[in-house]
Amino acid sequence: MIFDPIDILLISVLIGFGSFVQAGLGFGLGIVAAPFLVLIDPSLVPSVVLSMVLLVGGLTVFQDRRLVKLGELRWVWVGRLPGTAAGALFIAKAPPAILSVLLGLSVLVAVLLSLKTPTIQRTPSRLTWAGIISGFMAATTAMGGPPVALIYQDRTQGHERPNLAADMALGTVVAIIALVFVDNFGQRDVILSIFLVPAALIGYFLAARLLPYLSPTILRKALLVLCSIAGVTAVLKGVSDVWF
Repeated sequence: MIFDPIDILLISVLIGFGSFVQAGLGFGLGIVAAPFLVLIDPSLVPSVVLSMVLLVGGLTVFQDRRLVKLGELRWVWVGRLPGTAAGALFIAKAPPAILSVLLGLSVLVAVLLSLKTPTIQRTPSRLTWAGIISGFMAATTAMGGPPVALIYQDRTQGHERPNLAADMALGTVVAIIALVFVDNFGQRDVILSIFLVPAALIGYFLAARLLPYLSPTILRKALLVLCSIAGVTAVLKGVSDVWF
């Protein structure tokens, strides 16, 4: 698909804003950008979004590298590998309309869980299940962050933030490799990803400058509203493509 100038501008803005959020929270680029990108061109998800997640996540990990101690996240990886494999096989067969519905529903569930969720006790089995779901979602929708972030929500403001960023970056590498094996990540995706690097970098560096001056409460509410709109829109588009 050849993008017109308006599409290129919209894609760049979405990647830039998603990178802004990712740099501030340690995850979130997929949640913010993917539901809108799938409306422009479903082939942008998950491949190109994952490339941008890897770039921004890698920069975040490098910046906080002295704080990275994966520790109990090893249990997440017990589940992440099979979850990623299952997701890659699914996305290789699923039509774009199904992807749109799945992506939209995933965003809406993430929004609902973020509104009010009790602290979840971390056990090996729960961490493993979080890894399975995270791996599947990363390979199918480029949104692998919420399952693991949810189980660590009471610690994401401390030293766990760089650990989660490292987990997301490594998980993204695995997801991209899996997509390559099922022919869902190719030369076109690499070219588009390279083209969008400047937008991602702008979002990343703006986050470092602006986030200290923004109210976390207002930012969170704005993101929830934006993600809700994106989720509903993606679901409606997928349903309309199936039935009409």
